Amino acid sequence: MNIFVLIDNWIIDSIFQRFADWFWTWTNKSCFWLAKIGCWMVILSHTAGAILQYSLHKTMLVLLSEVAFLLLIGWIFLDNINKLEKADQNLQSASAVSANPLRELVLTRVIRYLVLVLSSFFIPHEIGRGTLSGYFDLIGSIGMIFFAYFISCTPKPPRPKVVEQTVPEGA
Repeated sequence: MNIFVLIDNWIIDSIFQRFADWFWTWTNKSCFWLAKIGCWMVILSHTAGAILQYSLHKTMLVLLSEVAFLLLIGWIFLDNINKLEKADQNLQSASAVSANPLRELVLTRVIRYLVLVLSSFFIPHEIGRGTLSGYFDLIGSIGMIFFAYFISCTPKPPRPKVVEQTVPEGA
C-alpha cells in the first residue's frame, strides 16, 4: 500500500472517525453534520474576511476579486451542504450503514492531500500574520480540513427514539 494512503487512513481512523463517533454518542449528529459545519466555517470566514479586506483597502479590485472568490466558494460549498443534508436524511431512514464510498475514491483522496498540504503552508502563515483577516483565513482552512475529512468518515445510524413508558404506582 502507498505510504500516503496509509497516512490518510490513519488520520481518518485515529482522529476524525474517533471524534465523529464520540460526537455522535453525545449529540446523535453524524459525521455529515460535522462536514456541514466545516462548509459553513469556510463560507462565513471568507465572507467576513472579504468584508474586512474591503473595509480596509476600499478598492474596487479587492472587492471584485473577493466577490468572485466568494461566489465560487459559496457555489461549491452550498451545493455540498445540500448534498450533505440529503445524505443525513437518507441516513435517518437507514437501519444499517455500510462503509463510506467517498473514502476510497481517488478524487476524494487527492482533495484531502491538497487540503492537508495547502493547510500546512497556510495555517502557520495565517497565525504568523496575526491580523484579523489572517484569523478568518485560519478558520476557513480549518473548515476545509473538517469538510474534507469528516465527509470521508463512516457515519453511524441514528439511535432509535426511546419512548418512556410510565408504570402506575399501584402496579
